[in-house]
Amino acid sequence: MAGKQHTIGEGVLASHSGERHTDRYGLAYLKVENRGDSAPVEVNVGEHAGRLGTLYAEVVEPSESDGPRRFGPEAARVGEVVALGTGELFTEAAFRDKDNDVPGVGVKPTDGRECWWMDSMALYRVRHQRVRLFFVPA
Repeated sequence: MAGKQHTIGEGVLASHSGERHTDRYGLAYLKVENRGDSAPVEVNVGEHAGRLGTLYAEVVEPSESDGPRRFGPEAARVGEVVALGTGELFTEAAFRDKDNDVPGVGVKPTDGRECWWMDSMALYRVRHQRVRLFFVPA
């Protein structure tokens, strides 16, 4: 990992089903607890919005409710750092909850593709686990 790490936030990593249904896989969000009705965690991209680099998730606490996975990749272990994707860092609403936008963060690749912005298997490995989300500029 070249460059200085910029911590974006810490919380339980999730993504909205719309990301999966459209195959974009471009956005994730953080929440306080591993429950559907958990409050979102604010993300802080600072001056890095629009910059090229790689988005990473470091697992700081395993999921309590995910249990053994029957398909897909194995869950990342505590301390493991997983590269989620490389591109331009951005934020947008992951979805609207009641009257509030839930803040999301992602990276948009520079090759113009409209799907698979981040690695879906990497996202799956860290989903529902407490992570430290960070960005390393190129």
